[in-house]
Amino acid sequence: MLVAKTEPLSQASNLASNLQRLQAKKRLEDATVSSPRISLELFQPLSSSQPHQQRLPTPAADKRAESFAKAQPETVDPAQQAPQTSVDDKQDNFSRWRPSYHMLATRGWMNDPCGASFDPTTGLYHLYYQWNPKGSTWGNMSWGHSVSKDLVHWRTSEEAVLRPGQEEEYDKEGVFTGCVLMSGLQGRKDEGEMTAIYTAVSKLPIHHTLPYNRGSEKLAVSTSNDGGKTWRAQGLIFSEPPEESHIISWRDPYIEPWKSLDDLLLDSQVDQGPYYGLIAGGIKDVTPTCFLYSIPKDDLKAWKPLGPLCNVGRNAVLEPFATDLGQNWEVCNFFSLPSNFERQGEGQLSRDYLLVNAEGCDEANGPKRQSIWMECRLEKSEDGKVEMVPKFGAPLDFGCVYASSTFWDPVKGRRIMWGWVTEDDLSESYYETQGWSGSMTLPRELFTLPTLDEKGRNLLGIRPIEEVEKLRIGSVHTSYGRVEINENDAKLPDDDLLVKPLEIGSRSWEFQAEVEVQSSSSKTFGLILAHSSGYEDRTVLSFDPATSKLTLDRSRSSPFPEASKEPVSAPVPFPQVEGEGQTKKKLLKLRVLLDNSILEVFANDCVALTSRIYPCQVRKEADSSVKVVTAEGLVGLSLFSSKSDGQHGVQAEAEAEIQFDKVETWEGLSKAELGDVSE
Repeated sequence: MLVAKTEPLSQASNLASNLQRLQAKKRLEDATVSSPRISLELFQPLSSSQPHQQRLPTPAADKRAESFAKAQPETVDPAQQAPQTSVDDKQDNFSRWRPSYHMLATRGWMNDPCGASFDPTTGLYHLYYQWNPKGSTWGNMSWGHSVSKDLVHWRTSEEAVLRPGQEEEYDKEGVFTGCVLMSGLQGRKDEGEMTAIYTAVSKLPIHHTLPYNRGSEKLAVSTSNDGGKTWRAQGLIFSEPPEESHIISWRDPYIEPWKSLDDLLLDSQVDQGPYYGLIAGGIKDVTPTCFLYSIPKDDLKAWKPLGPLCNVGRNAVLEPFATDLGQNWEVCNFFSLPSNFERQGEGQLSRDYLLVNAEGCDEANGPKRQSIWMECRLEKSEDGKVEMVPKFGAPLDFGCVYASSTFWDPVKGRRIMWGWVTEDDLSESYYETQGWSGSMTLPRELFTLPTLDEKGRNLLGIRPIEEVEKLRIGSVHTSYGRVEINENDAKLPDDDLLVKPLEIGSRSWEFQAEVEVQSSSSKTFGLILAHSSGYEDRTVLSFDPATSKLTLDRSRSSPFPEASKEPVSAPVPFPQVEGEGQTKKKLLKLRVLLDNSILEVFANDCVALTSRIYPCQVRKEADSSVKVVTAEGLVGLSLFSSKSDGQHGVQAEAEAEIQFDKVETWEGLSKAELGDVSE
């Protein structure tokens, strides 16, 4: 039986390990939550005979943060272990749950990513986003701006670059989502000009459930000659939506070339087609949709309407996961991806996708809004109308990500997605106290999976882009190899779980592993994270092989009454592979990243689940109000599995039901923020 040795680390090894960790934590200028190592007699940190641990090199130019206090490990008797009761909160409201390696605004509310683009003249990636620089709740919708050379380390503007009513009255109530092209209005790309096309809002409120105010949403354009730092208004493209439709919304323009549509609409002799544009919305009592346009590349203000692109009906359900398509769409993208593999007799295929952000979904079957991908079929009717017919699809993220958008990266030839990580799991009444709200996801690559699901479909793949690994520079890397959990491991006193703690002492880390599961096993397994030393406080990420479902249990993640404790779950395709000795096994590939309060989970390269947790300890005041005492100490990370059901006892002696393989962690990931755009 292959079982990793679980001997406790020696005192010298423990000290060396902690010194490495403290050195890595110096990089976190915003005080990533950490605490001294607390080792309990029952819960010794996992080690293979000698786990491979190293501190990854840091570039010489990397700035150092102020040193953390040189705390030494402490040993506590389990019988005397109790929750912390200190009232000395070492973190202020702003930094307590603020992430460090995600891109986010310097302050205030942020939501939709927009204008993702690459400038070949400077080698910089640009990302704009909806921002309220004057408050931490929605309002005063402006554009913030960030630039990066590697897509993970960013310089972010301190002030909005596009503001309501900055030059014109037509956007006095908000500069909503849009796109950016690296050219002037006449399509020239050699003069360093940028063009932003966005929804200009002149009247509020706007919502698909309210009567529509025609003319409240307009299509506007601005240009920049200084790398997006300042913009000049260039007027309106449309002052209102198409007259023939009973619109319930019409916003969030998106522009790209689209060869699949060229092939459908244009003569085969045409070398290069126009741009195509989408504006998201819905038609009253009929369907959510997006409106299609063609745009000459030498005149970006000459949009020609081609009609609604989709007619799926209200609250249509999409296979394979019964995804509700809602009643209205926001932020829609089209794109095509090569299959990068060949099917017998078919050769290499290009697949057409539509990305939508649906609202008005049936909450009985899932969230009220969600980002969704669909593989579609493009059709042209006899009268020349174009329609995109969904074949199948799924949520881009099963958690708290919305307003997702993509762009084609010309540098590496790939489709990159960002989404808005909402603050919906924290009461809005706390946003202003905290001083900020929302973040971007880590950038993700979308691709076509080469493997087929049970119905012979190639699902859309989703994973962090390779540059995310640059965040590991300067971190503490520990490789555990293969790990098995058996009946000899520690059992949680209040649950039927066997646990093995890992060497983690902060809430800034990345974890990855491949888990082999015997096909007949019914044991759940996964991670316990952000837990207290005695596991009283914890968040549990579990996978159930019987249902192929990944679940995040947040019922004990935080005692703070303003934080959501609701579970989040996602179905995961769980392929069967041949095991040793022809034993049938299934495989789950897990990659998990925790950045203080943001948790991103990726499973089998096709499922993403993002959630928020707000670990802390609280005190009830005399007036019955609750005060956060501290967010420190809740930093543990452990592997777990449920106890055997008794049906696999003999077989388990020969080979474990569940094996965690290629287990690795990186602790103390580098900060995303490099400074202001102007620096």
